Amino acid sequence: NNLKGNIPQELYCLTKLQWLELDQNFLGGTLSTNIGRLSYLTDLRLHENAFSGGIPSELGLLADCRRLFLNEINVDGTLPTELGQLRSIDQFHLHINQLSGTIPTELGNIVTVDEIGLHENNLEGSIPTEFGKLLEVAELSLHSNELTGTIPTEISNLSKDLDYLGLFGNYLNGTIPTELGQLSALVELHLDANELTGPIPSELGYLSNTLHQIYLFQNNLSGEIPTELGKLSRLTHFEIENNPGLFGNLDTIVCTEASHFESLWANCLDEFVQESPEAVGHIIPDRITCS
Repeated sequence: NNLKGNIPQELYCLTKLQWLELDQNFLGGTLSTNIGRLSYLTDLRLHENAFSGGIPSELGLLADCRRLFLNEINVDGTLPTELGQLRSIDQFHLHINQLSGTIPTELGNIVTVDEIGLHENNLEGSIPTEFGKLLEVAELSLHSNELTGTIPTEISNLSKDLDYLGLFGNYLNGTIPTELGQLSALVELHLDANELTGPIPSELGYLSNTLHQIYLFQNNLSGEIPTELGKLSRLTHFEIENNPGLFGNLDTIVCTEASHFESLWANCLDEFVQESPEAVGHIIPDRITCS
């Protein structure tokens, strides 16, 4: 639609309303604190509008809300701690806004959540260890913020359902936790463009039945590329360039009958690939050349 203007205050008198979908319009103004009166809401979809101001803490009163889409609405300010009261939430999307400050530890209380989208904001501070309590989450997207600190080992608690972990484009440091090898449902691992150090954990080789994509480029990783990654028979994307401290062979990873590579990027020097160009080139001819 092409709706413009502010959301009418009279709408908040519909206290038995269960669905409110006003997404993909040109609505503006601030989000009203009266939204907390809509206590029967299960779906709130206001994404892709042009609001201003912050997120009202009264959203935490929507105890029955299962789907919250406030992405791409131009809000700023901090994340209210009251959002941790959304104990029925399944989809939690506040990405592509101007949110700042830290991620409230209270978000670790939304234990029913399946998807968390907080990417492309200005969030800072560390990733809460309390996220380790979100045992049903399948998609955790925190990329393109200003997060610092280490990757909490508690993320390994999300082994049952987590299939997408997006932490790229932050300022995370420390080593990649070996515990990530316990994420038995993981399909995509995006840790690129951070300040991570140390080796690539050999434990990632445990994810042979699920892991399709590994992105580790533009960090400060070092050490030998684990041969255990050769067990990842479903791996299609492996990107590790701009980690000058890495070394080792890639042939045990890419030159197997089970390889199905679509993208391989590495600092392609002799110490990285010691197979002939033909041996590697027949798998990924457009992605890698060796001297």
